[in-house]
Amino acid sequence: MTYDELAEVLATTFRVDREQMSPAATFAEVGLESLALAELSAIIGVRTARDIELHPAMPLLSATGNS
Repeated sequence: MTYDELAEVLATTFRVDREQMSPAATFAEVGLESLALAELSAIIGVRTARDIELHPAMPLLSATGNS
């Protein structure tokens, strides 16, 4: 999953404002908490066939596998 694909998921599924997003911003900084991160992990898993555990303090880029 690319950063742009992640940003699209965050904007459309979780209604995160794109102006809040940057690769270095943490999930907490864009307003995602544990339940949303579990859902995002599942979405990433379906799209990429890989398991990922996300935490609020992780930067967005970490979800792309390119951190």
